[in-house]
Amino acid sequence: MKKQIYLFAIVITILSLHYQSFAQQIETSATSKTGIHKTDAFGLDLGVGALLFKDQIYNYNYSYTQKRGYPVFAIGIRYTHLFNPYIGADVIKVNLNCPFRAKREQGFINMQLMTGIRGITPVFLKTMSGYAVVRMGYGLRFPVKDDENDKFEHGIAFETELGLNITRNVFIGFSYNLLSLFIDVNTSDPYWHEPQYLYSENVNFNTYALRIGFNF
Repeated sequence: MKKQIYLFAIVITILSLHYQSFAQQIETSATSKTGIHKTDAFGLDLGVGALLFKDQIYNYNYSYTQKRGYPVFAIGIRYTHLFNPYIGADVIKVNLNCPFRAKREQGFINMQLMTGIRGITPVFLKTMSGYAVVRMGYGLRFPVKDDENDKFEHGIAFETELGLNITRNVFIGFSYNLLSLFIDVNTSDPYWHEPQYLYSENVNFNTYALRIGFNF
């Protein structure tokens, strides 16, 4: 009888240890999953900040620079793919930077198509992680009907972003976006047989924004 009691006690002890180990594995797995980002995600980025416009004009005889600043909102739609938990790519992203007074300041609306690399830190506090992104691409400035040069102007786009993933679905960050245009302006005077060079223009749209983003 004593042997049976000892054997029963040993079996109960072994089962109890196995149960505790199994419960810890489930809890650890559930906790770690909250900080694991999706391998493929579609994202929506919303930002508010300032657009600093810088226009540098060069001619044979003179050069001058003009600067302006406007409050803007920024919207981005992207597709992100992670190669592992720490490195990924923003395969494609479409950006729109627009002043709040869009109709009055329509010449400062710009849109970009970009791609880039994303880095993510290890998870801390169960769900949080830091991230950094660098993107490059091509962008265009919307034409203004009243301008003499009524056409789309296009150039190189660059963006960098630093922030905090609060969960796998929500993050906050700060971004810097640049659209740089190089323009040669020629005269269309009918008295000249060929268009004549007037001046060159380097236009930079610098956008600084606080962002909140969502991954789906």
